[in-house]
Amino acid sequence: MFCEKCGKQLPDGSAFCDGCGAKVTQEAAPAAPAKPSFFATLLAKAKAIHQKNKLIFPIAGGVVVVAIALLIVFGILGKQVSVKDYMNITTEGYDGYGYVDFDFGYTSFGMRAVGDKDVKGYDEDLEEDDDFRYMEKSDVSKDYRDNFKDAQRLVDSIEWEITYPEDKSNGKLSNGDVIKVEIKCKESYAEDLGLTLQDLTFEYTVEGLDEIVELDVLSYFDLVGEGYDGYGKVQLKCNFSGTKHIGGLVFDMTEGESYISYHYEDEEWTSSIYPSINTDTYNKSNGDKIEVSLGYSEDTFVESAGVKLINLEKEYTVENLKESQEVDLLSYYDIEFTGLNGSGRGQITPKQETATFGNYTVNLQNGEWTKNGEYVGYTSVYLNDSYSLSNGDTVKAYVSYSEYTFGQAGVKFINAEQNFTISNLGTYATALSEILSYEDVVAEDMQFVSDYLNENWGAAVHNHWYGSYSKQSVGDDMKLYKMVLTTPKSSSSYNKNVLWMIYSVTISDNEITTPTTYYFAVRHEDVAVYVDGGLYAGDYSTRYSGYASYDTLYTELIDSYNLNIDVSE
Repeated sequence: MFCEKCGKQLPDGSAFCDGCGAKVTQEAAPAAPAKPSFFATLLAKAKAIHQKNKLIFPIAGGVVVVAIALLIVFGILGKQVSVKDYMNITTEGYDGYGYVDFDFGYTSFGMRAVGDKDVKGYDEDLEEDDDFRYMEKSDVSKDYRDNFKDAQRLVDSIEWEITYPEDKSNGKLSNGDVIKVEIKCKESYAEDLGLTLQDLTFEYTVEGLDEIVELDVLSYFDLVGEGYDGYGKVQLKCNFSGTKHIGGLVFDMTEGESYISYHYEDEEWTSSIYPSINTDTYNKSNGDKIEVSLGYSEDTFVESAGVKLINLEKEYTVENLKESQEVDLLSYYDIEFTGLNGSGRGQITPKQETATFGNYTVNLQNGEWTKNGEYVGYTSVYLNDSYSLSNGDTVKAYVSYSEYTFGQAGVKFINAEQNFTISNLGTYATALSEILSYEDVVAEDMQFVSDYLNENWGAAVHNHWYGSYSKQSVGDDMKLYKMVLTTPKSSSSYNKNVLWMIYSVTISDNEITTPTTYYFAVRHEDVAVYVDGGLYAGDYSTRYSGYASYDTLYTELIDSYNLNIDVSE
């Protein structure tokens, strides 16, 4: 049987415990006794020590037993070592890009293993000395040399394994991440030293990482336009002057510059950031969109300075360019196409000598431009084709000028190129019905006949150069008698057609006693008509002597040499 108080085994039937003196009130069960508690075991050991040494400790039995039990407890507890206390863990960097460094205190743990209970964890001063694994026995005091080799063997067996959160790695850690640390060693070596190792596996929560600062570099730049709308130049310029400390970087900015300089807080060398305009910077107009970007990634400065770049691309709108003076120069020139289809001509001529546009003056004759009396440049006005033109041809009129010169000067030419499709050139007549207007030709022809009669009456009326004619008389009844449109019978003739204008008039002289109607023919070669039906009779006309009979005139002049095409009523 066993004492219920101290757990000492007693002879069956005992009334009192001879160990602690407690009264035994009931007999223990014959079955195997329950395992005594930890403290009951300690008290039993203490009682036994006291009985053995009662002459040495002449103190009241109960007090001695308790004192001995406490000594045993603290001895056992003193052999328990929390290994994680000897792991030095430090963090550095920025939230999301942090590093954790694990440094085991080999010397600190080694000194604890040899028995130095004052070393309760990682001791930075001890770690600055030699590594315990490579120390000599003589390097420690005599009090700790007995266990030195065993402790050194234990320390040398230590290694550890780090498990990071999923999708994380060292250098990409954030505050709040939990890291699992597992320290491994030969625990049997620890048992040889009487040590009980605890906390070989534990978790570490990351903290103390600095916050990342966002930086919008392009917010410190404005798009500045210079010059005139349509011909402006744009560039990026810094809009701030001064120094800004952002994260671990120092930025030095000067308003109006195309860059900003920076350096790390603990370094002196500097570098610069230049935003890039991704399009041509010239010949811009108000309202144009300009794409700007930085040649950096968002993470360029994150790990080194805790600065994250944002908004690496930005769209600017061009504005504040001065308005250019718009000039429609071609409107100050006449552009004409004359002549016949296939051989027409184009001509461009100024409507006036000079023209003024605001502060600008142009001499339309020679194309010289001045502004407030100062020379600006020259313009020329051309037709790209001026000869052998036909109806349906397209001819371009354009202004030739230096775009850079006039753009910089603030002159913007509009409608500087215009196409003209020719449709008004004359076409050779093929029928009298095409000729709608011929009054001008008739008037010229009648004058032609009158002049002939007045200049040479004999040749005009009697078809010879001699004779004496008096009492010459021309009636006032001259009129257009007939129109005959013909083509030459000869295939080798260059003439396209021939228009015969026949005029009748009453004539008398001393040989023509009775007034007689005479017929005069005026021949026009290569006759053409315009779109409006107007007649082009050419520059060459032939007159013939008069005939007293139209039929005779027709037979001798027309029918003999031409194909009759069309005869008017």
